[in-house]
Amino acid sequence: MPYREFPTREFTNELIGGQANGAVVEFTFGSYDGSGEIATATSGFAGIIVSTAADNALTSLKTGGIFRLWVDAQSTNIAAMDPIKPTTDGHGVKAASDGDQFSAIALEASTTNDDCILVFISHGYVDADGGN
Repeated sequence: MPYREFPTREFTNELIGGQANGAVVEFTFGSYDGSGEIATATSGFAGIIVSTAADNALTSLKTGGIFRLWVDAQSTNIAAMDPIKPTTDGHGVKAASDGDQFSAIALEASTTNDDCILVFISHGYVDADGGN
């Protein structure tokens, strides 16, 4: 089955529930804050928020598997298999600098902002110089 034919919801059970700290948006990067609540992630390692929630409402964080993610790829295009990191509003952008922490691998290409693509949730560091 081609990636574009996958349903938009979860494919594995790597979900962690929690209360939202501030409003959070479905298919954006999120992480647990110092209070143990789910907040929009703007940097570092993250999962993906499963459902939009108002402040103090319940939601879940997807921590593994294949899921959808809002990306901004107009200024720096994303190709399939590119590493993706969180940015200001929880959207994903291409992680290209040496040492960047990434939280997903693109399974689809994107060349526009506010595009929702399939990603594989995976964490690591970019090695821009190929290990040299």
